Amino acid sequence: MNAKIRSRATTAFLAVLDRIAKANRDPTTWETACLYAALCALAVGDNDTAEQKISLCMLGELGQTPQVTLVPPPSIDDLREALHNLRLLFEQS
Repeated sequence: MNAKIRSRATTAFLAVLDRIAKANRDPTTWETACLYAALCALAVGDNDTAEQKISLCMLGELGQTPQVTLVPPPSIDDLREALHNLRLLFEQS
């Protein structure tokens, strides 16, 4: 994983999860969809798209249909684990 992912997209991703956790709630459907899309972008090295998806997450629902629907929706811990696993994958390659 390059430094740009660590310094911007990963930091932003974790900041969103921390904000949700501090609010003592689960991610909304919109937040989950945006964060999942960001993880997918990170997985293929598309840092710009990952940052866009994370930014969209912060804007709220916007009255739009989420980009993806995940059933059951992942928890904050699930999303943290997914990012951790992605980081491990990049470190091994």
